[in-house]
Amino acid sequence: MATNMGFSIFPTQSLTGFVVVSLVLMIATYFICLIVYRVYFHPLAKYPGPFLAKITDFYSVYHAWKGDRHIDFYLCHEKYGAIVRYGPNRLAFNTSTALHTIHSPKANVEKTSFYAGLRQPVGHNILSVVDKSDHTRKRRAMAHAFSEKALKSYEEDMIRHIRLFCQKLRESEGPVNVANWCSYLTADVLGELCFGKSFGMLESEENRFVMKTMLDSARLAFITGCTLQLKAIPGIQKAFFSSMLSSRIRYRAFVMKQAAARTSIPASQGRKDFYHYLMEAKNPNTDEKWSLPELWAEANNLIVAGSDTSALTLSATFFYLTHNERTLERATSEVREVFKERDVEDVRPGAKLNGCKYLRACIDEAMRLSPSVPGILPRVVMPGGMEIDGQFLKEGVEVGVGTYAIHHNAKYFPEPFEYRPERWLEEGPELDIAQKAFTPFSLGPRGCIGKGMAYMEMMIVMARVLMLFDIKVVGTLGEGSPDLEAGRRRKGDFQVKDCFISLKNGPMIEFKAVA
Repeated sequence: MATNMGFSIFPTQSLTGFVVVSLVLMIATYFICLIVYRVYFHPLAKYPGPFLAKITDFYSVYHAWKGDRHIDFYLCHEKYGAIVRYGPNRLAFNTSTALHTIHSPKANVEKTSFYAGLRQPVGHNILSVVDKSDHTRKRRAMAHAFSEKALKSYEEDMIRHIRLFCQKLRESEGPVNVANWCSYLTADVLGELCFGKSFGMLESEENRFVMKTMLDSARLAFITGCTLQLKAIPGIQKAFFSSMLSSRIRYRAFVMKQAAARTSIPASQGRKDFYHYLMEAKNPNTDEKWSLPELWAEANNLIVAGSDTSALTLSATFFYLTHNERTLERATSEVREVFKERDVEDVRPGAKLNGCKYLRACIDEAMRLSPSVPGILPRVVMPGGMEIDGQFLKEGVEVGVGTYAIHHNAKYFPEPFEYRPERWLEEGPELDIAQKAFTPFSLGPRGCIGKGMAYMEMMIVMARVLMLFDIKVVGTLGEGSPDLEAGRRRKGDFQVKDCFISLKNGPMIEFKAVA
Protein backbone atom coordinates (compact mmCIF):
# COMPACT_ATOMS: atom_id res chain seq x y z
CA MET A 1 0.00 0.00 0.00
CA ALA A 2 1.37 3.38 -1.06
CA THR A 3 2.13 5.86 1.64
CA ASN A 4 2.14 9.70 1.53
CA MET A 5 5.77 10.66 1.84
CA GLY A 6 4.91 14.42 2.15
CA PHE A 7 6.20 15.55 -1.21
CA SER A 8 5.09 15.81 -4.87
CA ILE A 9 6.93 14.83 -7.98
CA PHE A 10 6.45 18.54 -9.03
CA PRO A 11 6.93 20.75 -5.97
CA THR A 12 4.82 23.94 -6.03
CA GLN A 13 7.85 26.24 -6.17
CA SER A 14 9.37 24.33 -9.05
CA LEU A 15 6.06 24.37 -10.95
CA THR A 16 5.68 28.12 -10.48
CA GLY A 17 9.21 28.71 -11.66
CA PHE A 18 8.66 26.50 -14.67
CA VAL A 19 5.51 28.44 -15.65
CA VAL A 20 7.25 31.81 -15.23
CA VAL A 21 10.27 30.74 -17.26
CA SER A 22 8.01 29.30 -19.95
CA LEU A 23 6.01 32.51 -20.18
CA VAL A 24 9.17 34.62 -20.39
CA LEU A 25 10.54 32.39 -23.15
CA MET A 26 7.24 32.52 -25.03
CA ILE A 27 7.10 36.31 -24.82
CA ALA A 28 10.77 36.63 -25.82
CA THR A 29 10.24 34.25 -28.73
CA TYR A 30 7.18 36.21 -29.85
CA PHE A 31 9.03 39.51 -29.87
CA ILE A 32 12.08 38.03 -31.58
CA CYS A 33 9.86 36.57 -34.29
CA LEU A 34 7.99 39.88 -34.59
CA ILE A 35 11.25 41.81 -34.97
CA VAL A 36 12.59 39.37 -37.56
CA TYR A 37 9.32 39.55 -39.48
CA ARG A 38 9.13 43.34 -39.46
CA VAL A 39 12.77 43.79 -40.44
CA TYR A 40 13.07 41.07 -43.11
CA PHE A 41 9.67 39.76 -44.22
CA HIS A 42 7.18 42.62 -43.80
CA PRO A 43 5.74 44.06 -47.06
CA LEU A 44 7.61 47.30 -46.29
CA ALA A 45 10.91 45.57 -45.45
CA LYS A 46 12.56 46.80 -48.65
CA TYR A 47 12.26 50.45 -47.66
CA PRO A 48 15.17 51.94 -45.66
CA GLY A 49 14.78 53.68 -42.33
CA PRO A 50 15.95 53.72 -38.71
CA PHE A 51 16.14 50.19 -37.30
CA LEU A 52 13.96 50.99 -34.28
CA ALA A 53 11.35 52.63 -36.51
CA LYS A 54 11.04 49.41 -38.48
CA ILE A 55 10.13 47.39 -35.40
CA THR A 56 8.07 49.77 -33.24
CA ASP A 57 5.99 52.94 -33.39
CA PHE A 58 7.53 53.94 -30.07
CA TYR A 59 10.42 55.34 -32.11
CA SER A 60 7.93 57.92 -33.36
CA VAL A 61 6.53 58.42 -29.84
CA TYR A 62 10.02 59.19 -28.56
CA HIS A 63 10.63 61.92 -31.12
CA ALA A 64 7.13 63.31 -30.58
CA TRP A 65 7.90 63.53 -26.86
CA LYS A 66 11.25 65.25 -27.61
CA GLY A 67 9.56 67.70 -29.96
CA ASP A 68 11.99 67.06 -32.82
CA ARG A 69 10.00 64.65 -34.98
CA HIS A 70 9.94 67.18 -37.84
CA ILE A 71 13.73 67.44 -37.76
CA ASP A 72 14.11 63.67 -37.56
CA PHE A 73 12.04 63.31 -40.75
CA TYR A 74 14.44 65.70 -42.47
CA LEU A 75 17.54 63.90 -41.17
CA CYS A 76 16.13 60.50 -42.16
CA HIS A 77 15.47 61.68 -45.71
CA GLU A 78 18.98 63.07 -45.90
CA LYS A 79 20.35 59.67 -44.83
CA TYR A 80 17.98 57.19 -46.46
CA GLY A 81 16.48 59.01 -49.45
CA ALA A 82 13.07 60.18 -50.64
CA ILE A 83 11.14 57.25 -49.14
CA VAL A 84 11.74 56.35 -45.49
CA ARG A 85 10.13 53.63 -43.43
CA TYR A 86 9.23 55.58 -40.32
CA GLY A 87 7.24 52.88 -38.53
CA PRO A 88 6.43 49.20 -38.95
CA ASN A 89 3.62 50.16 -41.30
CA ARG A 90 4.47 53.77 -42.16
CA LEU A 91 6.25 55.44 -45.05
CA ALA A 92 7.41 59.05 -45.17
CA PHE A 93 7.86 60.60 -48.63
CA ASN A 94 9.83 63.72 -49.51
CA THR A 95 8.73 64.62 -53.04
CA SER A 96 6.23 67.11 -54.42
CA THR A 97 4.72 64.36 -56.58
CA ALA A 98 3.97 62.29 -53.47
CA LEU A 99 2.58 65.39 -51.75
CA HIS A 100 0.08 66.03 -54.53
CA THR A 101 -0.76 62.35 -54.98
CA ILE A 102 -1.55 61.81 -51.29
CA HIS A 103 -3.60 64.99 -50.94
CA SER A 104 -5.43 64.72 -54.25
CA PRO A 105 -9.25 64.75 -53.98
CA LYS A 106 -9.24 61.37 -55.75
CA ALA A 107 -6.52 59.76 -53.64
CA ASN A 108 -7.47 56.35 -52.26
CA VAL A 109 -6.60 57.34 -48.71
CA GLU A 110 -8.32 58.58 -45.59
CA LYS A 111 -7.19 60.06 -42.30
CA THR A 112 -5.51 57.63 -39.92
CA SER A 113 -6.36 56.64 -36.36
CA PHE A 114 -3.99 59.42 -35.22
CA TYR A 115 -6.84 61.90 -35.60
CA ALA A 116 -8.92 60.05 -33.03
CA GLY A 117 -6.74 61.74 -30.41
CA LEU A 118 -7.94 65.12 -31.66
CA ARG A 119 -11.57 64.16 -31.18
CA GLN A 120 -13.46 66.11 -28.53
CA PRO A 121 -15.58 64.39 -25.85
CA VAL A 122 -18.66 65.83 -27.57
CA GLY A 123 -17.66 64.60 -31.02
CA HIS A 124 -15.46 65.17 -34.06
CA ASN A 125 -14.55 68.56 -35.48
CA ILE A 126 -13.52 69.37 -39.04
CA LEU A 127 -9.89 68.44 -38.31
CA SER A 128 -10.48 65.13 -36.55
CA VAL A 129 -13.37 63.78 -38.62
CA VAL A 130 -12.34 60.87 -40.86
CA ASP A 131 -15.48 60.24 -42.91
CA LYS A 132 -15.12 62.14 -46.19
CA SER A 133 -18.81 62.94 -46.65
CA ASP A 134 -19.06 64.24 -43.09
CA HIS A 135 -15.98 66.38 -43.65
CA THR A 136 -17.47 67.78 -46.86
CA ARG A 137 -20.65 68.71 -45.01
CA LYS A 138 -18.69 70.48 -42.27
CA ARG A 139 -16.41 72.27 -44.69
CA ARG A 140 -19.34 73.48 -46.81
CA ALA A 141 -20.87 75.05 -43.73
CA MET A 142 -17.62 76.65 -42.58
CA ALA A 143 -16.87 78.01 -46.05
CA HIS A 144 -19.46 80.73 -45.46
CA ALA A 145 -17.54 81.91 -42.41
CA PHE A 146 -14.36 82.32 -44.47
CA SER A 147 -15.85 83.75 -47.64
CA GLU A 148 -14.58 87.03 -49.08
CA LYS A 149 -17.72 88.77 -47.86
CA ALA A 150 -17.31 87.38 -44.35
CA LEU A 151 -13.63 88.35 -44.20
CA LYS A 152 -14.54 91.89 -45.17
CA SER A 153 -17.00 92.04 -42.31
CA TYR A 154 -14.27 90.94 -39.84
CA GLU A 155 -11.83 93.61 -40.96
CA GLU A 156 -12.56 96.36 -38.43
CA ASP A 157 -12.59 94.01 -35.44
CA MET A 158 -9.28 92.52 -36.53
CA ILE A 159 -7.68 95.92 -37.02
CA ARG A 160 -8.91 97.09 -33.62
CA HIS A 161 -6.93 94.33 -31.92
CA ILE A 162 -3.88 94.87 -34.12
CA ARG A 163 -4.01 98.56 -33.18
CA LEU A 164 -3.97 97.56 -29.51
CA PHE A 165 -1.08 95.17 -30.17
CA CYS A 166 0.97 98.01 -31.66
CA GLN A 167 0.06 100.22 -28.71
CA LYS A 168 1.35 97.59 -26.27
CA LEU A 169 4.60 97.36 -28.22
CA ARG A 170 4.96 101.14 -28.08
CA GLU A 171 4.44 101.09 -24.32
CA SER A 172 6.94 98.28 -23.75
CA GLU A 173 10.06 99.06 -21.76
CA GLY A 174 12.89 97.15 -23.33
CA PRO A 175 12.68 94.07 -25.56
CA VAL A 176 9.62 91.83 -25.54
CA ASN A 177 9.17 88.14 -26.22
CA VAL A 178 7.42 88.33 -29.58
CA ALA A 179 6.15 84.74 -29.39
CA ASN A 180 4.04 85.57 -26.34
CA TRP A 181 2.61 88.81 -27.67
CA CYS A 182 1.81 87.38 -31.08
CA SER A 183 -0.07 84.58 -29.32
CA TYR A 184 -2.05 87.07 -27.23
CA LEU A 185 -2.95 89.05 -30.35
CA THR A 186 -4.07 86.15 -32.52
CA ALA A 187 -6.02 84.59 -29.65
CA ASP A 188 -7.86 87.84 -29.00
CA VAL A 189 -8.69 88.19 -32.69
CA LEU A 190 -9.90 84.60 -32.81
CA GLY A 191 -12.04 85.05 -29.71
CA GLU A 192 -13.64 88.11 -31.28
CA LEU A 193 -14.27 86.54 -34.67
CA CYS A 194 -15.34 83.13 -33.41
CA PHE A 195 -17.24 83.79 -30.18
CA GLY A 196 -18.07 87.47 -30.54
CA LYS A 197 -15.87 88.40 -27.58
CA SER A 198 -12.13 88.90 -27.21
CA PHE A 199 -10.25 86.76 -24.69
CA GLY A 200 -8.58 89.97 -23.45
CA MET A 201 -5.05 88.54 -23.43
CA LEU A 202 -3.41 91.72 -24.73
CA GLU A 203 -4.73 93.69 -21.77
CA SER A 204 -4.94 91.16 -18.95
CA GLU A 205 -3.16 88.05 -17.67
CA GLU A 206 -6.44 86.38 -16.65
CA ASN A 207 -6.88 84.17 -19.72
CA ARG A 208 -3.26 83.83 -20.82
CA PHE A 209 -3.10 80.40 -19.22
CA VAL A 210 -5.16 79.19 -22.19
CA MET A 211 -2.16 79.30 -24.53
CA LYS A 212 -0.14 76.88 -22.40
CA THR A 213 -3.06 74.53 -21.79
CA MET A 214 -3.86 74.52 -25.51
CA LEU A 215 -0.29 73.57 -26.42
CA ASP A 216 -0.12 70.93 -23.67
CA SER A 217 -3.36 69.47 -24.96
CA ALA A 218 -2.02 69.38 -28.52
CA ARG A 219 1.22 67.79 -27.34
CA LEU A 220 -0.62 65.05 -25.45
CA ALA A 221 -2.76 64.23 -28.49
CA PHE A 222 0.36 64.19 -30.66
CA ILE A 223 2.39 61.86 -28.43
CA THR A 224 -0.42 59.40 -27.77
CA GLY A 225 -1.57 59.57 -31.37
CA CYS A 226 1.72 58.11 -32.59
CA THR A 227 0.64 54.66 -31.38
CA LEU A 228 -2.74 53.26 -30.41
CA GLN A 229 -1.14 51.42 -27.48
CA LEU A 230 -0.85 54.65 -25.49
CA LYS A 231 -4.62 55.06 -25.80
CA ALA A 232 -5.65 51.45 -25.40
CA ILE A 233 -4.00 50.84 -22.02
CA PRO A 234 -6.24 52.25 -19.24
CA GLY A 235 -4.61 54.85 -17.03
CA ILE A 236 -1.39 55.21 -19.02
CA GLN A 237 -2.01 58.86 -19.87
CA LYS A 238 -2.68 59.69 -16.23
CA ALA A 239 0.40 57.78 -15.11
CA PHE A 240 2.91 59.25 -17.55
CA PHE A 241 1.37 62.48 -18.82
CA SER A 242 -0.63 63.74 -15.84
CA SER A 243 0.43 67.37 -16.25
CA MET A 244 -0.54 67.48 -19.91
CA LEU A 245 -3.77 65.65 -19.15
CA SER A 246 -4.67 68.24 -16.52
CA SER A 247 -3.94 71.00 -19.02
CA ARG A 248 -6.17 69.32 -21.59
CA ILE A 249 -9.06 69.13 -19.11
CA ARG A 250 -8.62 72.79 -18.17
CA TYR A 251 -8.36 73.86 -21.80
CA ARG A 252 -11.47 71.95 -22.84
CA ALA A 253 -13.40 73.45 -19.95
CA PHE A 254 -12.45 76.94 -21.15
CA VAL A 255 -13.44 76.13 -24.72
CA MET A 256 -16.77 74.65 -23.67
CA LYS A 257 -17.50 77.75 -21.60
CA GLN A 258 -16.88 80.04 -24.60
CA ALA A 259 -18.90 77.85 -26.93
CA ALA A 260 -21.82 77.52 -24.50
CA ALA A 261 -21.94 81.29 -23.97
CA ARG A 262 -21.96 81.97 -27.69
CA THR A 263 -24.52 79.34 -28.63
CA SER A 264 -26.89 80.68 -25.97
CA ILE A 265 -27.26 83.91 -27.95
CA PRO A 266 -30.14 83.70 -30.47
CA ALA A 267 -29.14 84.17 -34.09
CA SER A 268 -31.34 87.26 -34.34
CA GLN A 269 -29.35 88.95 -31.55
CA GLY A 270 -25.86 87.72 -32.37
CA ARG A 271 -23.32 89.13 -34.78
CA LYS A 272 -22.16 87.38 -37.94
CA ASP A 273 -19.06 85.73 -36.52
CA PHE A 274 -17.83 82.19 -37.24
CA TYR A 275 -20.35 80.68 -34.88
CA HIS A 276 -23.21 82.52 -36.53
CA TYR A 277 -22.56 80.66 -39.77
CA LEU A 278 -22.21 77.33 -37.99
CA MET A 279 -25.40 77.86 -36.00
CA GLU A 280 -27.27 78.63 -39.22
CA ALA A 281 -25.82 75.65 -41.10
CA LYS A 282 -28.14 72.77 -41.98
CA ASN A 283 -27.54 69.13 -42.79
CA PRO A 284 -28.32 68.89 -46.55
CA ASN A 285 -29.80 65.43 -46.09
CA THR A 286 -32.08 66.12 -43.13
CA ASP A 287 -32.43 69.93 -43.24
CA GLU A 288 -31.61 69.92 -39.52
CA LYS A 289 -29.28 72.44 -37.92
CA TRP A 290 -26.10 71.32 -36.20
CA SER A 291 -26.52 69.90 -32.72
CA LEU A 292 -24.97 71.65 -29.73
CA PRO A 293 -22.31 68.93 -29.29
CA GLU A 294 -21.31 69.33 -32.94
CA LEU A 295 -21.08 73.11 -32.55
CA TRP A 296 -19.01 72.77 -29.40
CA ALA A 297 -16.68 70.27 -31.02
CA GLU A 298 -15.64 72.87 -33.58
CA ALA A 299 -14.66 75.41 -30.92
CA ASN A 300 -11.47 73.62 -29.93
CA ASN A 301 -10.18 73.39 -33.49
CA LEU A 302 -11.07 76.99 -34.30
CA ILE A 303 -8.98 78.32 -31.42
CA VAL A 304 -5.92 76.25 -32.30
CA ALA A 305 -6.12 76.64 -36.07
CA GLY A 306 -7.12 80.29 -35.94
CA SER A 307 -4.67 81.59 -33.38
CA ASP A 308 -1.51 79.65 -32.60
CA THR A 309 -0.64 78.80 -36.19
CA SER A 310 -0.72 82.49 -37.21
CA ALA A 311 1.19 83.44 -34.06
CA LEU A 312 3.96 81.01 -35.00
CA THR A 313 4.31 82.49 -38.48
CA LEU A 314 4.37 86.04 -37.14
CA SER A 315 7.03 85.09 -34.57
CA ALA A 316 9.09 83.36 -37.26
CA THR A 317 8.80 86.37 -39.59
CA PHE A 318 10.03 88.69 -36.83
CA PHE A 319 12.87 86.26 -36.14
CA TYR A 320 14.10 85.97 -39.71
CA LEU A 321 13.73 89.67 -40.51
CA THR A 322 15.73 90.73 -37.47
CA HIS A 323 18.40 88.10 -38.20
CA ASN A 324 18.78 89.27 -41.82
CA GLU A 325 19.50 92.99 -41.86
CA ARG A 326 19.34 93.47 -45.63
CA THR A 327 15.97 91.74 -45.84
CA LEU A 328 14.58 93.81 -42.96
CA GLU A 329 15.71 97.03 -44.64
CA ARG A 330 14.06 96.07 -47.92
CA ALA A 331 10.77 95.02 -46.30
CA THR A 332 10.64 98.17 -44.18
CA SER A 333 11.44 100.40 -47.16
CA GLU A 334 8.73 98.74 -49.23
CA VAL A 335 6.03 99.26 -46.60
CA ARG A 336 6.99 102.88 -45.95
CA GLU A 337 7.11 103.61 -49.67
CA VAL A 338 3.76 101.99 -50.45
CA PHE A 339 2.16 103.85 -47.53
CA LYS A 340 4.22 107.01 -47.99
CA GLU A 341 1.53 109.23 -46.52
CA ARG A 342 2.54 107.46 -43.30
CA ASP A 343 -1.04 107.13 -42.05
CA VAL A 344 -1.08 103.76 -40.30
CA GLU A 345 -4.86 103.55 -40.67
CA ASP A 346 -4.34 103.16 -44.41
CA VAL A 347 -2.78 99.78 -43.67
CA ARG A 348 -5.74 97.52 -44.24
CA PRO A 349 -6.78 94.94 -46.86
CA GLY A 350 -6.79 96.37 -50.35
CA ALA A 351 -4.67 97.20 -53.37
CA LYS A 352 -1.95 98.99 -51.40
CA LEU A 353 -1.36 96.19 -48.94
CA ASN A 354 -1.50 93.65 -51.76
CA GLY A 355 1.21 95.72 -53.43
CA CYS A 356 3.66 94.84 -50.65
CA LYS A 357 4.93 91.85 -52.64
CA TYR A 358 8.23 91.60 -50.83
CA LEU A 359 6.54 91.59 -47.42
CA ARG A 360 4.30 88.75 -48.57
CA ALA A 361 7.40 86.91 -49.75
CA CYS A 362 8.99 87.44 -46.31
CA ILE A 363 5.98 85.81 -44.66
CA ASP A 364 5.97 82.92 -47.14
CA GLU A 365 9.68 82.32 -46.61
CA ALA A 366 9.17 82.30 -42.82
CA MET A 367 6.41 79.71 -43.29
CA ARG A 368 8.70 77.65 -45.47
CA LEU A 369 11.48 77.57 -42.88
CA SER A 370 9.21 77.29 -39.84
CA PRO A 371 5.85 75.80 -40.85
CA SER A 372 3.17 75.91 -38.18
CA VAL A 373 2.41 72.19 -38.68
CA PRO A 374 5.95 70.91 -39.35
CA GLY A 375 5.43 67.16 -39.42
CA ILE A 376 3.31 64.73 -41.40
CA LEU A 377 -0.45 64.87 -41.86
CA PRO A 378 -0.85 61.07 -41.95
CA ARG A 379 -3.13 59.20 -44.32
CA VAL A 380 -3.84 55.46 -44.60
CA VAL A 381 -4.21 53.60 -47.90
CA MET A 382 -7.70 52.22 -48.44
CA PRO A 383 -8.82 48.86 -49.95
CA GLY A 384 -7.54 48.47 -53.47
CA GLY A 385 -4.23 50.13 -52.71
CA MET A 386 -2.62 53.03 -54.59
CA GLU A 387 0.60 54.04 -56.31
CA ILE A 388 2.85 56.79 -54.96
CA ASP A 389 6.06 57.72 -56.78
CA GLY A 390 6.01 54.44 -58.67
CA GLN A 391 5.52 52.35 -55.52
CA PHE A 392 2.32 50.31 -55.25
CA LEU A 393 1.16 50.25 -51.63
CA LYS A 394 -1.44 47.91 -50.24
CA GLU A 395 -4.35 48.70 -47.96
CA GLY A 396 -3.40 49.74 -44.44
CA VAL A 397 -0.05 51.42 -45.13
CA GLU A 398 0.21 54.87 -43.53
CA VAL A 399 1.76 57.56 -45.73
CA GLY A 400 2.60 61.23 -45.57
CA VAL A 401 5.00 64.04 -46.46
CA GLY A 402 6.76 65.96 -43.70
CA THR A 403 6.21 69.70 -44.23
CA TYR A 404 9.49 70.79 -42.62
CA ALA A 405 11.36 68.07 -44.52
CA ILE A 406 10.07 68.97 -47.97
CA HIS A 407 10.43 72.69 -47.26
CA HIS A 408 14.15 72.03 -46.68
CA ASN A 409 14.62 69.79 -49.70
CA ALA A 410 17.35 71.36 -51.87
CA LYS A 411 15.74 69.81 -54.95
CA TYR A 412 12.88 72.29 -54.59
CA PHE A 413 14.50 75.06 -52.58
CA PRO A 414 18.17 75.73 -53.41
CA GLU A 415 20.10 76.78 -50.31
CA PRO A 416 17.20 75.47 -48.23
CA PHE A 417 18.37 76.90 -44.90
CA GLU A 418 18.87 80.40 -46.27
CA TYR A 419 16.15 82.96 -45.56
CA ARG A 420 15.72 84.29 -49.08
CA PRO A 421 12.29 85.88 -49.73
CA GLU A 422 13.45 86.72 -53.26
CA ARG A 423 12.91 83.09 -54.25
CA TRP A 424 9.15 83.79 -54.27
CA LEU A 425 9.52 86.76 -56.62
CA GLU A 426 11.77 85.23 -59.30
CA GLU A 427 9.48 84.21 -62.15
CA GLY A 428 10.47 81.06 -63.98
CA PRO A 429 10.70 77.29 -63.63
CA GLU A 430 12.40 77.49 -60.21
CA LEU A 431 9.39 79.32 -58.79
CA ASP A 432 6.99 76.76 -60.26
CA ILE A 433 9.03 73.93 -58.71
CA ALA A 434 9.07 75.68 -55.32
CA GLN A 435 5.35 76.40 -55.34
CA LYS A 436 4.52 72.74 -55.94
CA ALA A 437 6.49 71.75 -52.84
CA PHE A 438 5.18 74.60 -50.65
CA THR A 439 2.53 73.29 -48.27
CA PRO A 440 2.19 75.39 -45.09
CA PHE A 441 -1.61 75.15 -45.26
CA SER A 442 -1.73 71.57 -46.58
CA LEU A 443 -3.39 70.80 -49.91
CA GLY A 444 -6.54 69.41 -51.43
CA PRO A 445 -9.97 69.06 -49.85
CA ARG A 446 -8.45 68.93 -46.35
CA GLY A 447 -6.37 72.07 -46.83
CA CYS A 448 -6.73 74.91 -44.30
CA ILE A 449 -9.99 76.72 -44.86
CA GLY A 450 -8.74 79.79 -42.98
CA LYS A 451 -5.80 80.50 -45.29
CA GLY A 452 -7.26 83.78 -46.57
CA MET A 453 -7.92 85.10 -43.08
CA ALA A 454 -4.44 84.11 -41.90
CA TYR A 455 -2.75 86.04 -44.71
CA MET A 456 -4.99 89.05 -44.11
CA GLU A 457 -4.11 89.17 -40.43
CA MET A 458 -0.38 88.56 -40.88
CA MET A 459 0.01 91.14 -43.64
CA ILE A 460 -1.76 93.85 -41.62
CA VAL A 461 0.30 93.09 -38.51
CA MET A 462 3.68 93.07 -40.23
CA ALA A 463 2.96 96.14 -42.36
CA ARG A 464 1.77 98.20 -39.41
CA VAL A 465 4.70 97.19 -37.23
CA LEU A 466 7.26 97.99 -39.95
CA MET A 467 5.63 101.36 -40.55
CA LEU A 468 5.50 102.32 -36.87
CA PHE A 469 8.72 100.85 -35.51
CA ASP A 470 12.37 100.23 -36.16
CA ILE A 471 12.99 96.75 -34.82
CA LYS A 472 16.07 94.82 -33.75
CA VAL A 473 16.75 91.50 -32.05
CA VAL A 474 18.16 91.40 -28.52
CA GLY A 475 19.81 88.26 -27.20
CA THR A 476 19.70 84.76 -28.66
CA LEU A 477 16.30 83.41 -27.61
CA GLY A 478 14.91 81.16 -30.34
CA GLU A 479 18.23 80.72 -32.13
CA GLY A 480 20.02 77.50 -32.96
CA SER A 481 23.32 76.73 -31.26
CA PRO A 482 26.34 74.39 -31.70
CA ASP A 483 25.53 73.08 -28.22
CA LEU A 484 22.17 71.71 -29.35
CA GLU A 485 21.39 68.35 -30.95
CA ALA A 486 21.65 67.57 -34.64
CA GLY A 487 19.35 69.69 -36.76
CA ARG A 488 19.28 72.56 -34.26
CA ARG A 489 22.81 73.91 -34.62
CA ARG A 490 22.30 76.69 -37.16
CA LYS A 491 22.25 80.07 -35.45
CA GLY A 492 19.98 81.55 -38.09
CA ASP A 493 17.23 78.93 -37.62
CA PHE A 494 14.15 79.70 -35.55
CA GLN A 495 13.85 76.76 -33.19
CA VAL A 496 10.42 75.25 -32.62
CA LYS A 497 9.20 72.01 -31.08
CA ASP A 498 6.89 69.75 -33.03
CA CYS A 499 3.73 68.91 -31.10
CA PHE A 500 1.63 68.58 -34.26
CA ILE A 501 1.46 72.37 -34.20
CA SER A 502 4.66 74.18 -33.17
CA LEU A 503 5.88 75.23 -29.73
CA LYS A 504 7.79 78.50 -29.96
CA ASN A 505 9.78 80.85 -27.72
CA GLY A 506 11.28 84.16 -28.81
CA PRO A 507 12.77 86.10 -30.32
CA MET A 508 13.28 89.03 -27.99
CA ILE A 509 12.67 92.16 -30.07
CA GLU A 510 13.15 95.83 -29.25
CA PHE A 511 10.53 98.11 -30.83
CA LYS A 512 11.61 101.73 -31.28
CA ALA A 513 8.78 104.00 -32.35
CA VAL A 514 9.43 105.99 -35.51
CA ALA A 515 8.86 109.71 -35.07
